[in-house]
Amino acid sequence: MKTIYLLLALIFTVTSIFAQTEQRQGGVRYKKRNANGSVEIQPGAISFIKFNDSTTLRYTNGKIQVVINGTVRNTFSATTSVIPGLTIGSTAITASAAELNYVDNVTSAIQTQLNSKKDTSARSVRRVISIASAKAGATAGWVVNAGDNTYLTTLPQSQTSSTLVLPITYPLKVGSVITGFALTGQIESAGNAASITAELRKHTAAAADVADATIGAMAAPASVTADAILSATNASKTGLTETVDADETYYMIITGTTGANTDIALQGITLTITEK
Repeated sequence: MKTIYLLLALIFTVTSIFAQTEQRQGGVRYKKRNANGSVEIQPGAISFIKFNDSTTLRYTNGKIQVVINGTVRNTFSATTSVIPGLTIGSTAITASAAELNYVDNVTSAIQTQLNSKKDTSARSVRRVISIASAKAGATAGWVVNAGDNTYLTTLPQSQTSSTLVLPITYPLKVGSVITGFALTGQIESAGNAASITAELRKHTAAAADVADATIGAMAAPASVTADAILSATNASKTGLTETVDADETYYMIITGTTGANTDIALQGITLTITEK
């Protein structure tokens, strides 16, 4: 209410010079004219103040209304309201009073506070890459998508340096760092030798041609003479520091050799990545 009285005092001071007033009960009455030129209006003496043909300040039922071209645009009372809406500069405030109250007790920029809660620390994760997108390489031997009810890529017996190409289909984040990889699968030996190795490579877009380069390979093939699982224990590469860029894609070349009565069943790979 204190704000409303201050507003009335200011308005009535201005209107003593500029405003037209509707007379009630024989004319406008006032208590006194102050030394500073302001006028204290007798309560009930004025019902509206007309500034021009389009703008009127109206007092009714304990409320002050701003009327523009016949439409009530703002209403001020003990519980001040703004009708039909609040505009700051040229921007309309569309949030409701309840929504604006959600920021109660906020003492600084909300976005800055949210940003400070974001976890920006790097973390190491392992991503499983399915064998589903693999294809046979330049040296034949691998059987991709065989007509059975499993989803394995296999290398049958008596194959030499057969190659398999596996694209890295996991959506890598630009800026992430590839630190290692491992094969997932099984070697069936039956007492004879079988081996497998893998190399991570990348394609980089360039105007002249797409560049092809190695990132890193297993230090030595996983070679066994007994049935064995393929995992990070015996078929992996660590210590890589490959930072992912926007114009790069990655793939694996997997090379296997099998003796008589041996075979390799490959499920996929796990890729170790440091990402934020």
